[in-house]
Amino acid sequence: MGTSISASTLNIKIEEDIVFNGVQQGTTNIVSFTDIAEFSRRSITVPTAEVSILSFGDDVGAGTFHDTDVRYVRITNLDDTNYVTLNFEGANTTDYSIRLDKNRASYVILATHASLGVDDHCDDDGVTLEKLQTIKAIANTGACDLEIVVASK
Repeated sequence: MGTSISASTLNIKIEEDIVFNGVQQGTTNIVSFTDIAEFSRRSITVPTAEVSILSFGDDVGAGTFHDTDVRYVRITNLDDTNYVTLNFEGANTTDYSIRLDKNRASYVILATHASLGVDDHCDDDGVTLEKLQTIKAIANTGACDLEIVVASK
């Protein structure tokens, strides 16, 4: 069976708009991916116990994206009270963690290298980059809603 999905262009626009001390200091950066054939957007509730929210691997499966095909990931905290800790796990360990503050704080991965995606993405000591395998989340004091967007070729 042939596919009816045709590749689309995803445009990511990062813009700062500020007039500081009377001078426009803002800037705009645009990244375009012309080969997006898979787009996923979902909202989930993260409890105060750690849960996996995304997985990456060699094979696509339930909640798992093909690691070298991923081009864009955005995780946004929709909660107006609590923060979420995101834990990024590579092939061997938790490579790094970040705090995703309340009120629409976002974390973005732009995988602009055409052949790597999230392969060779992270390492806590900066020596040998590992394949990003899982992103886990834990809400600090009360459940939080996250929005997750993933675009792949």
